[in-house]
Amino acid sequence: MKRHWETDELVEHWTLLPRETELLTNKTGATRLGFAVMLKFFRLEAYFPQQASAVPTVAVEFIAKQVKVAPEQFERYQWRGRTIEYHRAQIRKLHGFRETTVEDAQALSHWLCEQVLPRERNAERLKSAVYERCRELHLEPPTPERIDRVVRSAARTYEESFCAEILARLSPDNQASLDALLQPAPDEEHCQLEAKSEMPRALWHTLKRTRQDQSGHDVGRDCQAGTAACPGTPAGVICRRAAQSPPRLSATCGG
Repeated sequence: MKRHWETDELVEHWTLLPRETELLTNKTGATRLGFAVMLKFFRLEAYFPQQASAVPTVAVEFIAKQVKVAPEQFERYQWRGRTIEYHRAQIRKLHGFRETTVEDAQALSHWLCEQVLPRERNAERLKSAVYERCRELHLEPPTPERIDRVVRSAARTYEESFCAEILARLSPDNQASLDALLQPAPDEEHCQLEAKSEMPRALWHTLKRTRQDQSGHDVGRDCQAGTAACPGTPAGVICRRAAQSPPRLSATCGG
């Protein structure tokens, strides 16, 4: 959430509505202010702040004036325990949201594999996609740590599935050739790889030698299918390298 808000923005987004003020009944002090802040934050972001520092100070001060509680009281709001859990439940009910279950997390992972990962690999954008998906489904998002696990799990599942699909397209001879080529040759240890951060050294040696395969099978040609299927994945990168001409690979490795 942004830290700086103009006065008109505060009025538009942080003003408590009559329906919301009704929920402040029987709440006082830090509990009253904390609940009001959580309420408006969730309305804007569709998730709860994890700590006081996540909420802009100007927003806390603006709400404090409305609920007639000193803004300093916000520092005393308890972020763990039964009170905040009750507050979260009230806010979810108001907005028609529910907590995310294990089944929901699994569905989010599947959705990432099917709808997002084929075109997006950036971890932060994948996390943002999860938050937006939860908003669409009226789910309170999992904790940031759990979202990170969902994203990593989905990325791993997608990569394994993609590689298995590409492997299935290769002939048995080509599969055997690739397995053999994964071991670096002792006489090629001098090879300086300019882009070694893109993939392991052994794979670069593999691709260089793939074009020199004397078995009569063109591994690079078979791999072009993988390049078209998903050029952004590591497997897609490998396939592109395998399809390169011998001179380009030789120049890269100095051989």
